[in-house]
Amino acid sequence: MGAYPALWMALAFLAGVVMAPWLPRWGWGWATVVLANMAAARGGRRRGLARWGVFLLVGMAALGVWRWQAVQPHFDDRTFIGFYAGWRQEATVVGLLTEPPDIRDTYANLRLAVEWLRFAGETGETPVHGLLLVRTTPAQAQHLRYGDRVVVRGHLEAPPEGETFSWRDYLARQGIFVTLKARRLGVLARGQGSPLMAAIYALRRRAAAVVQQLWPSPESALLAGILLGLEKSIPHGVYDAFRVTGTAHIIAISGFNITILAGLFVALFGRLVGEARGTALAALAVVGYTVLVGAGAAVVRAAIMGLLGMAALRAGRRQHAYTTLAVTAGFMAWLDPRVLGDVGFQLSFAATLGLVLFAEPFQQAAERVLRRWLAPQQARRWAAPLGEFFLFTLAAQLLTLPISAYAFHRISVISFLANPAVLPVQAPLMVGAGAAVLLGLVWLPVGKAVAWAVWPLAAYTIRAVEAFAALPFTTVATANFGAGGVVAYYAALAAGVALWQQRARWLERWRAGVVKAALLPALAVAATLVWHVGWTRPDGCLQVTLLPVGNGAALLVHTPTGRWVLVGGGERGTALADALGRALPLGERLDWWVVGATRSEMVEGLLPLVAAKPPQAVWWAGAAQISPAARALRAQLQTAGVPVQAVAPGAALDLGEGARLQAVAVSPRGGVFLLRWREFRMLLPLGMDFDALARVKGQQNRWTPLTALLLADGGYAPLNPPDWVERLHPRVLLLSVRAADPHGRPSLEVLQALRGFPLLRTDRCGRITMMTDGSHLWVRTARSCVP
Repeated sequence: MGAYPALWMALAFLAGVVMAPWLPRWGWGWATVVLANMAAARGGRRRGLARWGVFLLVGMAALGVWRWQAVQPHFDDRTFIGFYAGWRQEATVVGLLTEPPDIRDTYANLRLAVEWLRFAGETGETPVHGLLLVRTTPAQAQHLRYGDRVVVRGHLEAPPEGETFSWRDYLARQGIFVTLKARRLGVLARGQGSPLMAAIYALRRRAAAVVQQLWPSPESALLAGILLGLEKSIPHGVYDAFRVTGTAHIIAISGFNITILAGLFVALFGRLVGEARGTALAALAVVGYTVLVGAGAAVVRAAIMGLLGMAALRAGRRQHAYTTLAVTAGFMAWLDPRVLGDVGFQLSFAATLGLVLFAEPFQQAAERVLRRWLAPQQARRWAAPLGEFFLFTLAAQLLTLPISAYAFHRISVISFLANPAVLPVQAPLMVGAGAAVLLGLVWLPVGKAVAWAVWPLAAYTIRAVEAFAALPFTTVATANFGAGGVVAYYAALAAGVALWQQRARWLERWRAGVVKAALLPALAVAATLVWHVGWTRPDGCLQVTLLPVGNGAALLVHTPTGRWVLVGGGERGTALADALGRALPLGERLDWWVVGATRSEMVEGLLPLVAAKPPQAVWWAGAAQISPAARALRAQLQTAGVPVQAVAPGAALDLGEGARLQAVAVSPRGGVFLLRWREFRMLLPLGMDFDALARVKGQQNRWTPLTALLLADGGYAPLNPPDWVERLHPRVLLLSVRAADPHGRPSLEVLQALRGFPLLRTDRCGRITMMTDGSHLWVRTARSCVP
């Protein structure tokens, strides 16, 4: 086996795990034969030692085969939950939540370690084991915590298989072989899990609340992903921009991400306290980070790969780095053989190997090039940031590129520009944001002081990524890139490395330059904060912004005296938080929420905001019993101690300087409001129904003509009769609707009848802002659109 027996043994074990799916179930019998032959091998002479090595490698491969087969489920076992996938009878299942609920905009996922089940019509309970993925609603999952024993009722199904993505294979790698869509859900007991994990998850939950209080969305969503691994609040548009530009590793806690950051921390701490102490401090930072984000299986795996990357980079000899890499991969495969099929593990492994192979040579090459223009010491000082912020990423991407092409059927060509643009600010962003959160956990005002200085870095990251994503040529489709392409790529890369090593003199002809602009970020932060102070000062005008939240309607009102009022809501919390974060200045708090309608698509988006940015008070129109989301919102506001005032017909909310928001009509479905200031009049039929429409028609002569009219219910024809709209004489029509609305809104009948009026739609124009001094009106949109 040569001079590195641990390396070859680990590789043999990994080879056994990889081959196991195509081999029969040998069990202990075949492994016993191999071990007996190993014991019979004679040693002492070189030939005997070689024979012993061969048997040892075969034995390690057999151990890998056995380990993979040992974790495979037995679907003929009636005590295994997977046995019951596809049964027609409805089942009642009891189990423990193994992690906090994964709550999204329109659904929530629960992972249960099942204990027993009972089918409809049966009286006895069947003990079972295994994991079950439960799909439920966000309102039902809001109150659940890790370790709760829950009971769910529904049909057990096998996960689906798609043409381009197999949900079944994805869940199988996590040990889940059956799903259930909950028809009913209840809690039997609280806090039945590990006290340590419960404390960790509670800390992460509290830290997430602090993140939302320190920064607006989408910056808070980005930092929740970076710091805590909570990506669910990141708006779809923002996440797609990171994915298209190949910078998604910034917001995903993966081995790739932690490996890159670990390399940056090692270099940073190494320059401050020396290599040995710097590596130790970086390792402690990774471990503490792992605990903070919840220490889930995927995060622990990423942390192991990150620590491995530090060990490999600091190994005295490259062969030792290879051994460390192989042994760690073998250890992780022993814990869970399915990890080798996980794309995250493959990317982590490839990124670490890329750093081992290319990080140091790339930096040395850059230093040699810089020496043509700089003194050796200056060249070394300039080459360090170039390697940390660009070459390290390039080294990792060289080996992850074919895996991304094979697994995701596309590669980002813009990533080689986007990553160098945003990576330099990630280390200070993570350190500064982490410090802000830690201080905020102790005392929120101190955390906010640090958060203000960090916010421009997060805002720059998002805006830069969005700018790169908007370029015309960002990705290349690789639908036909198969396993043969992966092998061919690595073979070509190996050949290229060999050729490069033979022709290293070519590097001397290259030209490279690095601009060290440490003052520029500080000036940008200062300018941003000065601009922010000027922007948030009251200007004596009334500003109304219609936010793009899909279905539903949300308006942000900035009063002449500088107060902020959110009127309405939306169906998606991420969309509402993103739109609100972009429109509401940093550090500003909403003075009022006006819950103008209680149907689900108007209040579901408000649920995540209660913990993140609770208002000082709520003006509530409509009955909470109209929808589960409204009931959940009312309960959350009560728990948070936010005062809720019921809206009465004719009542008005004083906005200062004579501006008023008056309730023209109120019904169980919500209210119809008139926003009025001097000559400006805007009608907001958020909770319009037929009774409210009749009452509004009887009062319209008091305040017509209108300056602006928001079409009711996304342009639903019966609630927007054209003759009534024409009698209101609005100068501009506004419409809040989701692109390609599944309900067919807005109605074609309404659009044709109102062609004579200027119409601005959020699905086409994005954010729509109206500003008035009481007599003149100015309108601007986020995107160019034709009324």
